[in-house]
Formats: sequence, structure tokens, C-alpha cells
Amino acid sequence: MEVNKNISLVLSGGGARGLAHMGVIEELERQNFKINSIVGTSMGALVGGIYAMGKLQEFKEWIVKLNRYSFLRLIDFSFKNGGFIKGEKILNILSMAIPGENIEDLKIPFACLATDIQAHQPVYINSGNIYDAIRASIAIPSVFTPVIKDNMVLVDGGVLNNIPIDYAIKTNPEDKILAVNVNARIPFEGKALPTPSSKLGMLRLTNRTISLMIETIGNFNLREHAPDFMINISRYSCELYEFYKAQSQIEYGRKCAREQLKNYLTLGHIV
Repeated sequence: MEVNKNISLVLSGGGARGLAHMGVIEELERQNFKINSIVGTSMGALVGGIYAMGKLQEFKEWIVKLNRYSFLRLIDFSFKNGGFIKGEKILNILSMAIPGENIEDLKIPFACLATDIQAHQPVYINSGNIYDAIRASIAIPSVFTPVIKDNMVLVDGGVLNNIPIDYAIKTNPEDKILAVNVNARIPFEGKALPTPSSKLGMLRLTNRTISLMIETIGNFNLREHAPDFMINISRYSCELYEFYKAQSQIEYGRKCAREQLKNYLTLGHIV
């Protein structure tokens, strides 16, 4: 019995937890899945776009070297223009890795999602400069400054749709839709779920508020559009801002993919 391994990959947003997408992709490749297209939101857009360019290994080699100190040095604070962080230091590094790349020229068809807060509409970006597209998709409101483009004010796509399965279904109906949700409310590595606490600092409170928003919107999206198969990553694996935990997140993503893909055949995903 032959397994249908032609997939359209959907990558959710979730801050640093989205680094697990890299481990998932590496495991998919190891198991000879054929990724025919990618759509992502926020961190899913970043990882998915870099993979579509064929530069995931280079990005991985850079980000696993980050520690707490080197990560903090990349944060450029802003107290105007609608965001706490301009993101220019981080995005300047990314722009050097992807200069002049257009989405139409990528090795794998790619799209990412942003939100136009003027029109209250999702905006799928599947053409033009990939740097500009990713910059819009990761513009978390009140954290990163928004992107102004074509009379639109673009912010993080996760504001309206954190798991853009609908786009994959519409554009790639012939492929199996495999989604990766990095905000699943499941235990992490056998640990119990965290207990409630009233003692929350500003950063942790902001983190949990954004996490709740992402999870709620994601659950709503999943009720509307279900994938053929989904790999779940625990929301408790790391905080949204802990990008210095790249190595452990990548390995955790790989482990989750390896364990959960065992069910791919048993669920009837055959040619």
C-alpha cells in the first residue's frame, strides 16, 4: 500500500515556538515527503519562506548560535510608529540572506498571510519581494511596527488566521494538507500543565495574553477548515520570545513529527 506523501504544508505562527517548524521540515524530508507548496503565518511564514528559497540550513546555523545576550543585542526598541520593536536589526540580517528574492522565483510555491487592519481583512501575499512579505506577516501589533503598503496597514497574519489552512485547500486541492500547530495545549515532554499564578511580570503577562489570542483564533480557524493531518507542538515548549532556545525547539519539532507521522498511514492517507 503506497502512502501519498505529496503535501501542501501549512505553518502556524507562534513566536519562538515556530522554530520547531525547522525540525518538522527536516523530518518530513527524511521520510521522503514531497512539499509541493507552503503557506505560513508569522513565524511560520519566516521559516516557510526561507525553506522555499532553499536556505533553511544557513538560517539554522545562524539562529542556533544565539544565546540570551546575543538575542537581546538584536532588539531595537521603538516608542513610536505603533510598535515597541522596530525589528530592523533582525530584518537587516534577513534581508542580507534574501536580497532581491521574489516569491515567484522560489523553488517551492509560497504564500504568507498578513492582516490589513484598515480594511479588517486577511491579505495573502504570493508575489513580490519575499522580505517585504515576511516583514508584514511577522508584524505583531504593539510589538513590531506595522508595514504600510498600497494604502494598507499590514500587521501579523495571526490577528485573523494563525493557521491558514483555507488558502492551502483553495490553491492545492490535489495535495494532502499537512498543518503544523505550534500552540497546542498539550503537555510538554511529559510535564504537567502549568498551574495558575497571580504573580506575573509584564513580559510574561504580555506573552500569555498573546498566546491566548493566538490559540483562540487558531482553534476557530481549525473548526472552519480542518487539514488532512496535523502535527501538534506544545505551547509550553518555550515562551514566544525565547529565540535563544532554537536548538531545543528544532529537536522537539523533529521528535513531534517523527512520533506523530506514524499515524499518517493508519489514518488512511494512501494513494
